[in-house]
Amino acid sequence: MKKQFKVTTHHIVFIDSYEQGEGKQVNFYTLDSIIKTDNIQLAVENHFKNTVYLPFEFNKADKNEDNTVMYWSNLVDADNSEPNTSEIEAWKKGQEELYSNNIEIMVSEIVPLKFD
Repeated sequence: MKKQFKVTTHHIVFIDSYEQGEGKQVNFYTLDSIIKTDNIQLAVENHFKNTVYLPFEFNKADKNEDNTVMYWSNLVDADNSEPNTSEIEAWKKGQEELYSNNIEIMVSEIVPLKFD
């Protein structure tokens, strides 16, 4: 039976240097989606595919101690899209600016309540 989930992602974006790592924070935003599916994993994967538009691997994400928040990071370009190979090669040489999009992922199940 399908359940309804609300997936929320908080995105903290930093300038990223290949040599020095993350630098100045340049953006913060939140994305939400309501997804009807069989389980949490499918809800998160759907959110990334249809709302975030970045790759995601559920089994490689980090989790907090009580497993209520997941953490994921993507290297992105100025349009917050996945960079192509030539952009990454230029970034490694210091010729292109790319960003680290650090993402906190939270999922809640939406349960309908009856009015008594």
